[in-house]
Amino acid sequence: MAVDKGWVCDLRVHTGTDMAGVSDMEWSDWSLDYDNKLKQIFVGGKRTVEEIVESVIGIKFKMSQPYQGSTISGYAGVGSTGALTTYYIGIWPDGYGASSFPYYRLKLFIGKYTLGTSAEGYLEETIDCEVESVTRVDS
Repeated sequence: MAVDKGWVCDLRVHTGTDMAGVSDMEWSDWSLDYDNKLKQIFVGGKRTVEEIVESVIGIKFKMSQPYQGSTISGYAGVGSTGALTTYYIGIWPDGYGASSFPYYRLKLFIGKYTLGTSAEGYLEETIDCEVESVTRVDS
């Protein structure tokens, strides 16, 4: 089984589901968290789990990059009081190209935008997203 290195991966942000022609974003750090939110049910007097119950699936996406202008803060709606924009992020594990399949398309909303300094003293921006769906695109 091949192991993907992060530097091969491409991330692209768009307001539509068609990812063709969308420019790559230079994200220094990103993560996708998929949480089944399982709950353990215990019965009084026992130290072992009686049952594991499924709950609502939670999906979160977080990205950070060195500050490169106001593009990302604009995505996050900084300075706007209107409705949030739905974004689609494409993740290509083997890099973006005409025949780069499969890739993963996330439908999400940006919930939080943070601008601050990194440990090295560089200005960095981070967005925390609530993901509505993850789709694997095979062709």
